[in-house]
Amino acid sequence: MKFKDLSEEERLAFYNELVEVSEKVGGQNFFLQILESIRKEKVHPLLNKSLACRYNRGRISWEKSIYKDTLEYIQSLINKKDLFKNISEKEYKKRVNLMKTLKPLEFKVLPLKEEDGEGFSFKAIDFIDEKNSKFSDLFKIIFFY
Repeated sequence: MKFKDLSEEERLAFYNELVEVSEKVGGQNFFLQILESIRKEKVHPLLNKSLACRYNRGRISWEKSIYKDTLEYIQSLINKKDLFKNISEKEYKKRVNLMKTLKPLEFKVLPLKEEDGEGFSFKAIDFIDEKNSKFSDLFKIIFFY
């Protein structure tokens, strides 16, 4: 996803979503600290067996383990706008299995101090309809960009 390729309406909606989320963790600087701490990790944080990623002022947690081969597959697909467009039957089955794995996955971002905000949660996948889905923007921003 390239910000410059978005329409003006999409840019504004995206900007408003990021401002809203950053306020729930203490502001833009604290949100950027989350991103920086994830980038500094030597091993991708989604591979943590503890199902959590800690940063200076809080933590991100989730309920289900993600394995290395699944993470590599996600990384190969992360920039696709539509995950089910123009693919073979074999690839379709792999992607359906990935969706089944990631569908129940919800990430919770919680600051350590209550005065920093109440935190927020997000899903890994945005389901547009039964045949269309994509990785959520927050999932991509926090863990892959």
